[in-house]
Amino acid sequence: MKKFYAIVALVCLSVIFVLGCAKDDNSDVTPEKPDVGTTQTGTTQTNTTQTSTTQTSTTQTSTTQTSTTQTSTTQTSTTQTSTTQTSTTEITKQVVKIKVTEGDKPASNKKVYGVAGQEALETIKGLLRLGSPIGKKTALQGTTDAQGVATFDFKPEKGVKEYYFFVLTDKSPYLQEVQVTLNGTEKEATIALAGKPQASDKQVVKIKVTEGDKAVANRKVYAVAGEGAYEGVKNLVGFGKITGQETFEESVTLKGTTDAQGIATFTFKPESGIADYHFFVVVDDEPYVKDVTVKLDGTPKEATIALPSNVQVVFTVTDAQNKVVENAKITVDEHTKYTNEKGVATFNLKQNANLSYVAEMPCGTQLKGSVKPTLGAKVAVKFTVAERGEITFTNATDKSCSVQMKGKEYTLNAGESKTVKDLPLGIYDARFFVDGKEVQKYFACNLTCKEKTHTFTLEK
Repeated sequence: MKKFYAIVALVCLSVIFVLGCAKDDNSDVTPEKPDVGTTQTGTTQTNTTQTSTTQTSTTQTSTTQTSTTQTSTTQTSTTQTSTTQTSTTEITKQVVKIKVTEGDKPASNKKVYGVAGQEALETIKGLLRLGSPIGKKTALQGTTDAQGVATFDFKPEKGVKEYYFFVLTDKSPYLQEVQVTLNGTEKEATIALAGKPQASDKQVVKIKVTEGDKAVANRKVYAVAGEGAYEGVKNLVGFGKITGQETFEESVTLKGTTDAQGIATFTFKPESGIADYHFFVVVDDEPYVKDVTVKLDGTPKEATIALPSNVQVVFTVTDAQNKVVENAKITVDEHTKYTNEKGVATFNLKQNANLSYVAEMPCGTQLKGSVKPTLGAKVAVKFTVAERGEITFTNATDKSCSVQMKGKEYTLNAGESKTVKDLPLGIYDARFFVDGKEVQKYFACNLTCKEKTHTFTLEK
């Protein structure tokens, strides 16, 4: 009996021990409830460390994890990083409205052009400078309406966001542009042109002409409207000075003459749309005009044309033999003249200016110097060489003869020759006479730097 109770007691103690161990193992574990607001279901773990996963701006379908009970197991979570993709949107339709104004008024019926990008605009500017047409180089063209607005509805070139819209103008760079950045929404921009002046019924302009500090009386003054017309008249003046056929006055309608005070008064109606008028006098030296530009606005205007105070300077050129040199070239202050048969060239030069000159003989020998023009100044240019030629007359007949050349007469016996030296280079002709009758034959030559000698022979 005692043995039976001992066995029962042992069994009870074993049961109590097992129940006590089981309680200790589970006493610190609290089951986690699933989080309804997240996309991930919690995991029930025993002695498990879990690192949370952070996701930013990523739409993810939730995954349910079934909890697993593990003993003495460590589990590490996996971190997922979101990927962001940026898309490029191509503009398929763009509306741009360009308003053109002149002064404070809209400019209607004005041609407006558009090009894609800075490079295309620079190409257009280059064509305009060369005077070339631009029509085929401009993809966009429009015309302003009564409100001065030109509307463009187009698909921009792929990848180009900067467009340039412009109108043509009369002066360099011959266009006026505005830059527009495209983004698919409607854009508006303005091209503001200078307002055209309104033609006045009466414009008074007084032009005073002076030379040095003195007024110049009885001097003709002319006026031309606009730069283009004035350039044409200047060309006519230069052509007339060179050819001696001055016809420019036929192209000029506004003319006046200075009074005793050196003033020419103009009263006229200006041409519509032109504000710049060019008033000028004609002078002897290039560019053959001296001018002043007057901007008109309907109010009386005054301006002065100041002529340089010039004095006459006489150059005389001689060679080593103290003979005058004809056709010597003299250049002073960018003005060039040639000596006459007396070796003289006359210039009108700026008074008291320090000027350099270059004198050149027909065969190229040069001499340089300087001059300070004063009233009655004379400059003697003497070369140390002589560029001269000679002609020989030969009488090959059995009779005496005479020869006439340059106003002089020479007599030759039968078979005789005679040489005339120190002749200026140039063209010479001679006439032979026998028994008082002229020989019917033409004798002529040209003495040059390369051929300074020549022989005229009278044959039997």
